[in-house]
Amino acid sequence: MARQAHPERPQSAAYGRVLLAGLLWALALGLAAGWLRYWVGLFVLAQGAVCGLLLAYLAGRAGRGQGQGPAHPGPGPALAAAFVWLLAFWLGQGLGYGLAQPWFDAAGWLGRVWQGKSSEFLFGVAATGPVHRAFSLGAKGGWWLVFNLIDWLIMFFFLWTMPWRTGRGRPARPRPGEAAS
Repeated sequence: MARQAHPERPQSAAYGRVLLAGLLWALALGLAAGWLRYWVGLFVLAQGAVCGLLLAYLAGRAGRGQGQGPAHPGPGPALAAAFVWLLAFWLGQGLGYGLAQPWFDAAGWLGRVWQGKSSEFLFGVAATGPVHRAFSLGAKGGWWLVFNLIDWLIMFFFLWTMPWRTGRGRPARPRPGEAAS
């Protein structure tokens, strides 16, 4: 007995388009974000939100093709896709950060920041007050990690939830000349 396809589940090609497009866009956005981060600094909360929303939108758009796009694949596959996209973004960001430097040393810089020997300029935390005084010279070590984790969690949330169609959406309109069912 032949197994019939579930009428509400899109074909696996749409999932493949979403995953591949998300991977490629994550690398490209990571490259751009890393390059900007080297020259401008880390805009806390904004980088994760903007890159996460943009990446989720672009990946979801690739899956829509000519239809509505793929339905939510379930929590497990969606978490796996979000994690892979986040890893690709980190790889692209490291490459972009390294390419922006006079010599490619992204891993060396990361080690220096983590050990407290270098810092990364932060903006957007606060313009005045004790927060500004505390981080006016940048963040290093544990505080650098805390600010990055906040950004990455925001980005991960958007990547986990946004690219997938969650509702039934609007019913498909019949093409001209076809009868509506």
